[in-house]
Amino acid sequence: MATHARLSWVLLGLASVASPCGYGAIAQDPPASGAQDAPPDAPKPKRQAFSTRRLGPQTQRTSRPDEKAILDGMRWLIRHQNADGSWSASGIGARCRTNPPCIARVPGVPAVGDVGVTSLALAGFLGAGFSPASKQDIVDIVMAERHKIGKVIGAGVEWLVEQQSADGTWPVSTCGLENQSLATLVLSEALGLCGDPALQAPAQKAVDALQRAQQSDAATGRWGWKPCATPSPAATAEPADLAATAWAVQALVAAREAGLVVDEAALGGAMAFGDDAWKTIAQTGAADARVLPLALMRILVRPFASDPVLQHIRGALPADGRAVAALDGPTAFDQSFVMVQVHGETSTIRDPKLWDRWNDEVPRAITALQERAAESCRSGGWLEPDPGLVDAGPATWTAFRMLALENPYRYESKFSAPKPK
Repeated sequence: MATHARLSWVLLGLASVASPCGYGAIAQDPPASGAQDAPPDAPKPKRQAFSTRRLGPQTQRTSRPDEKAILDGMRWLIRHQNADGSWSASGIGARCRTNPPCIARVPGVPAVGDVGVTSLALAGFLGAGFSPASKQDIVDIVMAERHKIGKVIGAGVEWLVEQQSADGTWPVSTCGLENQSLATLVLSEALGLCGDPALQAPAQKAVDALQRAQQSDAATGRWGWKPCATPSPAATAEPADLAATAWAVQALVAAREAGLVVDEAALGGAMAFGDDAWKTIAQTGAADARVLPLALMRILVRPFASDPVLQHIRGALPADGRAVAALDGPTAFDQSFVMVQVHGETSTIRDPKLWDRWNDEVPRAITALQERAAESCRSGGWLEPDPGLVDAGPATWTAFRMLALENPYRYESKFSAPKPK
């Protein structure tokens, strides 16, 4: 499944032209002639860092079946969105309009977890370049319904803002950092995609709260984040964690790219924490699951080709489709991000053979796990329990698989050759 320089602009019977907002594709009825014309040039985005987020003829594309899988994932998520704009883990089965429902109820998930679930679902739309301002229609063939993608996203974003406390945090039970990082990421990306001034204040409050949750170190000052961090870090005693820190870093980088105020010392502290973790990992010389989030952090904040972490991992990234598809959602996302950044088509440090194999096998294997039952409410979801997120529910499972497929769209490779001026 090779990467195409120019893809067909007819997806699932819908022709596409440029969005007025400059992102995604406006799904319209196909022309009678069946022509597959390229869209006109899209307007310049308000935030250049988000300009690659557009399904269609771009560099670093996977191929058309992957775009179909992403769109079908969107259809499944729309089908299971709550009336208030949120997505739920425990209550998602109630959204099925079939009897019996297409998915079983997920027990034991507190309602406060819906902030994280909703954020991930929204990230699946934002990762392909859609935003609350998008004018696209998307047709759900299973339910014979047409939806405005911008309204779907806007309802979810509005729900997140409504749940946000005055201090910029979101309600938590025992662990709050994942909610805070994911919601901050989503508000920042939504702001970056279309520059809606109404999102400026809540997104900035979210950034400030996330930075307050950062751990401190007596020697270096700022440090990493821990999984159950709150704006009062002393509340729990567990150490900082690379995976939790990587999600916080992604949120802060997105916020910075969207024009929000980010304390560079916060990112510097995360890098200091990562450097300390790398000393331990390098001493063992063994494969360590922590290398992936560590590499992701360094690529986003401090990318350089001779980075010892990248030298350690660049030849060890698995390209076997079944092996990657068997990973839990967050790990598959991290692996996809690092692979696209290091070995993607525009990277100057790439291994073309490794990339060609990965780009052929991995998207195909992830897509193969998607439900394809014709005329079924299940169609488009990734509904097999995620090995690392069994209790998180199918909206989370689906969103993570979409995000893994969307990594070629989300950010241009940090190792691309400089563009001529």
